[in-house]
Amino acid sequence: MVNGVPLNIRSSKAIPPCSGEKFEVRRAESNNCITFDLTLGGQWLKSVKLHKDHVEKVAKLHQIYKERKGDGPSRITLDEHIFVMLLRYASYFGQEGSGLHAALPSKVFEVLHGEFGVELECYASPLNCYFPSYCSAFFDTDHSFGSYGSFLKFFPTEGSFAANPPFTEEMLVSPPTFFLFSSADPSTLPSSFRFLWPIT
Repeated sequence: MVNGVPLNIRSSKAIPPCSGEKFEVRRAESNNCITFDLTLGGQWLKSVKLHKDHVEKVAKLHQIYKERKGDGPSRITLDEHIFVMLLRYASYFGQEGSGLHAALPSKVFEVLHGEFGVELECYASPLNCYFPSYCSAFFDTDHSFGSYGSFLKFFPTEGSFAANPPFTEEMLVSPPTFFLFSSADPSTLPSSFRFLWPIT
């Protein structure tokens, strides 16, 4: 389970040394789940299984990202992007563990967007984001799904943002204003943050 999304990982005991064969990611669908198999020279190495709905979601995010950047054909396939991104989150949270980030219900984001013009999430991932623009922990694997990278390295000059940070000890003991004002670039343009914080 990663960020509330069921994620299953299977792996061979060891990855053989590269001998010129090509790594490939192959897709198979069964019972509303899609399995991505990593192979080398036809030999199976690792598998990632994700519900079809979540695969469709990240595929849409990837398409939006490509249209936003105006990218042409890429040598890296969508399935390879998905496979690497899922492995990164699985390695961070553990195969059987769950994330410390509780995503907000869609109704909350509808209100934030309709009433306050929020269009970007400061703490999200490709798996649980509501808006196609968001900040996340891993820019290298998430940027192809619309992430701007870490919020602590994000310096907006204007806009309306929702900050729902992970419930880690470091985040909970630090004043929210530290993160907001250390990330906001001084500007005369209007900007606002909606900070969502657990009641303790």
